[in-house]
Amino acid sequence: MEEEESFGAGEREGQPAGPPDQHGPMLWVAIVLLGLLVFLVIFVNIPDIRASAGSALTQHEWQLRSYDNGTGAMVPALPGTPVTIGFRQDGIAGGRSGCSYYSVNYTTKDYSIAISDLVVAGLQCWDQKGNEQEAAYLLDLTNCTEFRVSETRLEMYGKDGRQRLAFIPRT
Repeated sequence: MEEEESFGAGEREGQPAGPPDQHGPMLWVAIVLLGLLVFLVIFVNIPDIRASAGSALTQHEWQLRSYDNGTGAMVPALPGTPVTIGFRQDGIAGGRSGCSYYSVNYTTKDYSIAISDLVVAGLQCWDQKGNEQEAAYLLDLTNCTEFRVSETRLEMYGKDGRQRLAFIPRT
């Protein structure tokens, strides 16, 4: 009688159990390096983006498009009563609040903004709506704590997360 050798499932005499590992440890090294690169691009660059957000404020003089009128609703800025803000790199911002001129001190960190020391060269608007807009704007401005900025838009938000002011670059 011949002796039969017992082989595992799928194994035949003289053949390996499966395909040879053609990539070896170099494949795993490449995968780990690729994952590390993705991690660095996504998470390490975020602080740079946030840091540049504050400096992006200084790239334009901004004109008010809409504001919170005190009721929680965003309303369009009045035509013919320009409201502007320009941020300087030295931490001072200012512009027209409608009929008056104003300045404030500001600091930014990431997307947070702190506005303080409002000074207004008070002039009265000729109409009541202009005075109401100016008062609402200055109140909104001093209550803003967050901002988002792009080349075409500046949005400012209050502590409660609601949008208070929306600007476009002044032309």
